Amino acid sequence: MYYILGFQFFQLLIFIVGTPLLIRYLMKKWEAEALSRFEETLKNQNLHFTGVESRVNALEVRVAALNMNLERRLTSLSGTLEKMPTTVLRTLQGSVNSTSGKLGELVQFIELQRAYDRLIPVGNIVDFVAVKFPTADSPGVVHFIDVKTGKRAVLSKDQKRLKGIIDSKLVEFHTVKMEVT
Repeated sequence: MYYILGFQFFQLLIFIVGTPLLIRYLMKKWEAEALSRFEETLKNQNLHFTGVESRVNALEVRVAALNMNLERRLTSLSGTLEKMPTTVLRTLQGSVNSTSGKLGELVQFIELQRAYDRLIPVGNIVDFVAVKFPTADSPGVVHFIDVKTGKRAVLSKDQKRLKGIIDSKLVEFHTVKMEVT
């Protein structure tokens, strides 16, 4: 969930910063196209230079006003970005942590496949259930494995409760039969 929020925030940030830049680019492009069309019109209609100069000056004034307005908006947006709440920044950090956690799980999955006969990805409460079947040398085991990355990684509330059930030796195997007619 934090990854999705972080990605949505990143999209919003790109929109907030990118929109004024796109508008500025389009205005410059429009200005260049307008001037070239204006020059073509002059050539086709043989207008006097004084009329052309006044029209160009009018265009330059309009472009300058638009640029000033755009710069004010960019300044306002940068102020808004500086006031961004720390919770949003924590969300971004959380999505980075989530991504590094997923990478750690993937690397650990590859390594755990060598150590166990079966490795079952679960993803809820624990990351894996690992089974090592009995052999002549060992009785076999079932392990609930959760991969933690980072220095401050701790068990969640549900993980602590599951660990308590396992420590109390309350784990059982059940077969459920169901008839379908």
